[in-house]
Amino acid sequence: MGRRAEPAETPDHELIRRCLEGDEAAWGGLVRRYANLVYALASRAGLSDDEVADTFQDVFTIVWRNLDLLSDSGAFPGWISTIARREAWRSSRRRSRTSDRERRAASDPTGSAMPWQSPRPDEPIERAERTAQVRHAVERLDERCRAMLTMLFWEEPTPAYDKVAERLGMPLGSLGPTRGRCLEKLRERLEEVGF
Repeated sequence: MGRRAEPAETPDHELIRRCLEGDEAAWGGLVRRYANLVYALASRAGLSDDEVADTFQDVFTIVWRNLDLLSDSGAFPGWISTIARREAWRSSRRRSRTSDRERRAASDPTGSAMPWQSPRPDEPIERAERTAQVRHAVERLDERCRAMLTMLFWEEPTPAYDKVAERLGMPLGSLGPTRGRCLEKLRERLEEVGF
């Protein structure tokens, strides 16, 4: 029997609950949802591709082992970001004890800059963090808005409007106004967290 795909609209709290029950598909969904954020944070620390991959594995190992300690599933995006930054810093420190120490000393003689304080211009970290904040805000919406916005903005490929209306069981003509109301609710949720 094959594993079922994890729907993109499944809220974090539900994925976390199911992960704690041993659901591998839910764990895969959680990893996929936060993979870009973890990769971006590790990359921003200036790590090599191998170090980024190692950091990615370390972060999700820590999350897996400590998921039951997370008392508020709404705090998951911030929690995993903190773990990723800490693990990237640790990896960077390990490397600084080797030959890269000289290279770093040449570029920052004071040794005061932390790796993530000097991001490369092409780093997608801000986008990844903002995406996590938006996804968390979407999870706080009612079920219809959450499903609609997930289909329209996260599902690949984006379904046609008539398919969205059909899946939501609503008339095609009401899709636009409903989408507008859902986006307004999302904007309010984002303003509540200072987005």
